[in-house]
Amino acid sequence: MCAAAHGRVGGRIPHDPCRRTRPRSRLTAPRLATRTWVSALLRRVHAAGDFATVIARGDDVAGSVIIVHRDRAGLEQAFQRVLAGDDGYRWRIAASGESVAAWIAAQRRFDPDIWVVELDTADPARFVDEMTG
Repeated sequence: MCAAAHGRVGGRIPHDPCRRTRPRSRLTAPRLATRTWVSALLRRVHAAGDFATVIARGDDVAGSVIIVHRDRAGLEQAFQRVLAGDDGYRWRIAASGESVAAWIAAQRRFDPDIWVVELDTADPARFVDEMTG
């Protein structure tokens, strides 16, 4: 009844104020552009007095991110953001040790839009957990 009261334009209703919209889930909600997210991560790490750099640049808007942590002893770990069961995201360790470089190369062959960011910090979890959103 409400749609008929508002009239039709070209066989469809241009805007129906009576139509209810479903709330968006976190998966369909607007997201921060990847370039902005990476820039914020780099600033947070640098502000804490640690070092971070972009190893490989991906798509500015929708590229995924791999974080590589190299500790003071030279041990490497690669973190990948994955979908969690609560409609959010979490970070998991995808590779560690000598297999990091090969894993990243395989991921970049599969998806060239991936960003690779290296953190040289004593506590990478602090930054990764802050940037989970």
